[in-house]
Amino acid sequence: MNTQTYRFRRGYGRAIIGPVLDYHQKTKTPFLINPYFYFGFAPKTLNYKAMRRLGYGYVDIVVTKTGCPSVGDPDQAAVKVENV
Repeated sequence: MNTQTYRFRRGYGRAIIGPVLDYHQKTKTPFLINPYFYFGFAPKTLNYKAMRRLGYGYVDIVVTKTGCPSVGDPDQAAVKVENV
C-alpha cells in the first residue's frame, strides 16, 4: 500500500480488492484483514483510506489475526514479545 496516496498496490485496487469489497458492501459484512507484525507499525487508517478512495468507505474492517506469537528472528528488532 502506498502511504503517500492511500492506494493499494498498482493493479490490485480495482482488479482484486475492488470485487472483494463490492461483495462485502452488498452483503453488509466486514472486510477481514490479517495484518502481520510489520503492519502494526504503519498508520492504522491506511487500509480504510485506500478502501474509501476506491468507493468502499462504508465497509467495516475487522482485524482477524495479528501474527503468530513469537520472539521473532534475530534480524527482526521490532518483533518482540511485548508487541504480541
